[in-house]
Amino acid sequence: MSYNSHGEPCRNFCILSSLKITDPVDEKEKIVLSSFVSGGTGILIFIDPRTGKGESIALPADEGAWASYNLHNRFLIIGTCGIKGYIHCMDLKSREWVKSLRDEHETYIWNLVMGSDGMVYGGTYPGCALLRYNPEKHTLDNMGRMSPYLSNLYSRQVFGDVPGRIFINCGYDKPHASVYDLSTHKVNVFGKEGAFVKEANKDFICTITGDDLDFYNPLTLEQICGTISINLPKAPNSDIKAPISEFINNFFRPVKDNRIPEKYGNALLLEHGNKAGVRGQEYFYLKKDDSRIKLLPIPVEAPPTQILTITSGEDGIIWGTSNFGQTIFSYNPTDGTYWNSLTVCDNGGEVYGIKVIGGKVFMAAYAGGDHIVYDPFEKWDQANNINPKALASAGPDLIRPHGKSVIGPDNGFWTGWTAKYGTCGGGLTRIDPTSYDMKLWYDPIPEQSIESLAASEKYLYFTTSGRGNGLNWKTSIFCIAVCDTEGKLVHKVEFPEGTVPGCVEIAGKHGAVCLYSYCKTLPVNELIIFDSTTMEFTCRIKLTSICTCLLKKRDEQLLVFCENELFEVNTSSGELKLVAELPGQVKTATITAKGEIFFAVNEKLYSLK
Repeated sequence: MSYNSHGEPCRNFCILSSLKITDPVDEKEKIVLSSFVSGGTGILIFIDPRTGKGESIALPADEGAWASYNLHNRFLIIGTCGIKGYIHCMDLKSREWVKSLRDEHETYIWNLVMGSDGMVYGGTYPGCALLRYNPEKHTLDNMGRMSPYLSNLYSRQVFGDVPGRIFINCGYDKPHASVYDLSTHKVNVFGKEGAFVKEANKDFICTITGDDLDFYNPLTLEQICGTISINLPKAPNSDIKAPISEFINNFFRPVKDNRIPEKYGNALLLEHGNKAGVRGQEYFYLKKDDSRIKLLPIPVEAPPTQILTITSGEDGIIWGTSNFGQTIFSYNPTDGTYWNSLTVCDNGGEVYGIKVIGGKVFMAAYAGGDHIVYDPFEKWDQANNINPKALASAGPDLIRPHGKSVIGPDNGFWTGWTAKYGTCGGGLTRIDPTSYDMKLWYDPIPEQSIESLAASEKYLYFTTSGRGNGLNWKTSIFCIAVCDTEGKLVHKVEFPEGTVPGCVEIAGKHGAVCLYSYCKTLPVNELIIFDSTTMEFTCRIKLTSICTCLLKKRDEQLLVFCENELFEVNTSSGELKLVAELPGQVKTATITAKGEIFFAVNEKLYSLK
């Protein structure tokens, strides 16, 4: 077989950070947005809020950036993710980039702050380190791990407005705060067990532990007033003086602009009391005297982004999700037209699971454990939670639908999940496509994530792994399990330690599961065929590379996507044959009602001829 290309139908913005500058090019105040481009190169978007004009500038490298810092309206310092963890520096006057810097051991830089020594500091993943950038010498140094616990991978947020010190929040296996001394270069755990820094400045340090606030002297690090619970009905009456009293009062009576809905996030305060902010694929510019907010399209072209999951409806339309940015798209194979949505829910992240049931598009999304339904034939009104509509959430215990979604034998929308940050585990959910009611089964296999999910005419099948949010991979004995539509386990088959069951799919009387190894000394790449009723293994097929996707072609026939090759396997006979060379690694594929096979490679959509 050969394949056809259908272009790049998945396009969106994924704004990770924003700041304001006075642009030295024209001395106008502008906002700068950092947009992650999954599978590509991130961009910066300069917007003049008064004129609505925009300018797009590509980063020198990496997919995007959480961290951005305005250095005296002369330079933009950018800390990137999620592959290389670069420090990029742009001369705002010339719009030219200085040579990029990086620490080869880090892939994420989370935020950037100025220390009292004039250096710019940032936290990292996966080394839980503190990076120091020297703006004068344009050098980058790694100041070492900020946590004594090797299982902590994140120095997720740093604070620098304190004389002589940098404060760091570390997680997620054993969350805590640390303090780094700029003169001695020593780091120590700070505050109570499990505390995170909430605010750090020249007047006080505030930590939060559960529901408790504690305050410390920034010079001596001594506690300066008693613990205050944020569960009190109102701010406590005390003789605590400003600015601590003002900070406490804001917890109980936060200063809000009633014109800006809370779900729109924090707004940048501009000159003359004006404000600007971002909500998903749109931004707003709110003048001081405006009575209501108006969302505006981001005024540059949205870039093509990596496709995470695709599916198809009975009408042959292809529906898909972006790998980051919380949007979906549709593609019409008949005329080649495509459509991209606005943000599908209030939480950030991305849609992993997507299926069409009764003409409606059901979704499961990270990071809030969101279930969402969208009716393509009704007017879009996500802002008011009308269409698409947020349904019951699997959070806070289940947040990432890594196992994706299937239509169960009961016509329900079933999803496989990974547990919240810092917790090993997983679960299953079912959304009724008519009532929208949710059922949830937490940790059907204790402390194991759901890796892949499939359905037959009678059962649900899922594989498990040691995947965890914010955690190192957990070694264990993993399995393939079978449950009925009431969530009751019917079968469980365990695999040898050191191996992981990946994709699973059912094709009539038989199913297949891919097996690979996380142990370099025990390389395994196998396709195991099993009887879908008894779970007896009927055939084991050696593969030359890891299987990244399985797709039912018809009963007793499966398509097996491995690296750059596509195989077809007859599950009755065990015969495996190569049917196509592919343009790249395939992680998602679908078959239409007419039998047309579509698959995605990065941001491109293809079909088999």
